[in-house]
Amino acid sequence: MPEITVIVPVYKVEPYLETCVNSILAQTFTDYEILLIDDGSPDSCGEICDAFEKKYPFIKAVHCENGGLSAARNVGITQAKGRYLSFIDSDDFIAPDMLETLYRLITDNQADISACGIMDCFGERKTLRCPAGQTIICDAEKGIRIILAGEKLSVNAVNKLYKKSLFDNIRFPVGKTSEDAFVMIKLFGLAATVAITTDPKYFYIHREDSITTKDYRPSDLAVIEAYEQNFQYIRKAYPSLEQQAEFRWLWSYWYILEKMVFSTKMEYDGDRKKIILFLRKKMGRVLRNPYFSKKRKLVALTLMINWNLYRRITLKQKSYRRKNI
Repeated sequence: MPEITVIVPVYKVEPYLETCVNSILAQTFTDYEILLIDDGSPDSCGEICDAFEKKYPFIKAVHCENGGLSAARNVGITQAKGRYLSFIDSDDFIAPDMLETLYRLITDNQADISACGIMDCFGERKTLRCPAGQTIICDAEKGIRIILAGEKLSVNAVNKLYKKSLFDNIRFPVGKTSEDAFVMIKLFGLAATVAITTDPKYFYIHREDSITTKDYRPSDLAVIEAYEQNFQYIRKAYPSLEQQAEFRWLWSYWYILEKMVFSTKMEYDGDRKKIILFLRKKMGRVLRNPYFSKKRKLVALTLMINWNLYRRITLKQKSYRRKNI
């Protein structure tokens, strides 16, 4: 049996798939299998998966009806033979020593989860999510604290290695966006030890047609559901993290509202009004929460006055950021 199963969901990534798989094949760690989960991709991805399977005995191509990212990952979890699981998105790629780095972290420290840093790739421009060179060994509570801070670690399922047993009673939510946010806090809650390096070993490709870069759609509301679930879980299991979890929950509303700023579709006006009403009701909690910056609190107060004023300020800030990228 292999030590690691690498699960790669595949859907409409024909220009990226070979680069992704070849980066896995180039690993310095070799005791692994690759599951290419073809999620009913309408292009040539299925054929590419089959070609890799024919060439390499440790690669298996699995063809499914289209069910989305969560469904594809869940198929991989069920079929995985490895002691540890790694998830890689098929439009991304990894450094040659990513699996070895994560495996050494998880085994040397008797950990349940290991994680590495992420390099965000916007075309030719690459950005580190946090400074490299840091190693953190911690318990579940500190690991969740780091995730909530969003600096050294994120809710992304990729860039991590997991004991397969963590998934005995956990699966990704089928039919939801923000699927990682639904499961990551729960997975960390099951971990006795977490081992982290901030060295970037995972290269996250930002595509213009990516779900995460599009303007508001009603399915985006799943992120609010995910962080509300996390808030309710954390306030009971880790009371010291309640304000951080509350910040992430309330921030999810601001995240959706900022996406709505760029949407001109009137059919979403009802969703916008509901979010504004909720945030106005929770404004006291926003202002009291120490994890909201003073600048964010000031911008939030404009929402109490007038939506159009808030929208103009937000658009101006976004325009400034884009010009200075």
